[in-house]
Amino acid sequence: MKKIISAIMILAFVSYVFMIPINLIGDNHDNCKKIIEDKKCNACHPVESLGIEAKQKNPKTIGPDFSKTQLAGDFEFLKKYLIKEEKFHDKLHPVKFSGNNDELEALVNCLAELAPKPESEENNETQE
Repeated sequence: MKKIISAIMILAFVSYVFMIPINLIGDNHDNCKKIIEDKKCNACHPVESLGIEAKQKNPKTIGPDFSKTQLAGDFEFLKKYLIKEEKFHDKLHPVKFSGNNDELEALVNCLAELAPKPESEENNETQE
């Protein structure tokens, strides 16, 4: 009987440990989706991997889909660009991000997760 209880306890512990990361990823994506929609980023930007369509339909003014855009790991630049402190191709972002610093940090972290990895990173993961 002690062996059965021990086995159940170990199984419960292992299940708990491995379910936490899955739940956190889902929560992070839900939070990211909420920020994108609340701050109206989806007026111009689609995020296909989160099921977000851009409200803007004009191909000349629609922004990039961050789930398909390689951000090249320069997330400090992205933060500054979104709050109009940096230029990209000599242009500021058309609209300053209206959220607070925590929301900006959460958004950029989520976009980092969603962005395709450079081929060199993908190759390193497959070799490991």
